[in-house]
Amino acid sequence: MKNINVVAHKSLRKQAISLAHSISKLDDVKAAYWTPNQLKDNEARLTGKQALILIGSTPESDPYIDLIKVKSSKHGVSWGFDGTKAAIAIDTDKVDSKALLKDLKKHVDIAKETEKAESSRRSGDSILPATTIGIMTSAALLPTFALAFNIFAIPMLLITWIIKIMSKKKELRKTQYAYGLLVFSQNKLDDFLNQLT
Repeated sequence: MKNINVVAHKSLRKQAISLAHSISKLDDVKAAYWTPNQLKDNEARLTGKQALILIGSTPESDPYIDLIKVKSSKHGVSWGFDGTKAAIAIDTDKVDSKALLKDLKKHVDIAKETEKAESSRRSGDSILPATTIGIMTSAALLPTFALAFNIFAIPMLLITWIIKIMSKKKELRKTQYAYGLLVFSQNKLDDFLNQLT
């Protein structure tokens, strides 16, 4: 059984809980939301094998984030993993908001189409082609991940939240985190989960 703690500040609680809930739908995986204070309180009991997904930068999570080799960075947000630790964190707020929103919309559309295709596949209307699934590397993996794929498309609750985000300066951080969570979920989460023992 893989145990994963999704650590995020209270301001990102809804998104962290959504991610933990989605991951928990997988066979042989348990995920829970933790605040940075819970991470700090439980740090002495954690082993190096404890999987953490860190969302945002806090004094409690920064030592872990510093260990992670950045896999990708765009629009001022970085996401990646190293061993049992994964992170999505904002690097800078000096970004082109219009380009960020355009790219975010593109990824939301991909997630919606994937979810729609997966829903049709489950109802027997069509077979989901492996090429539409960004998280899979071959069609042979389709049976293994078909049920789990829906979690990588991000639940509609999160997609709805993403679409409602405005491009105002005060919303930029939320938009960056939405983008980072969505792209990490689509492109890196399966690799992270697969390499956990």
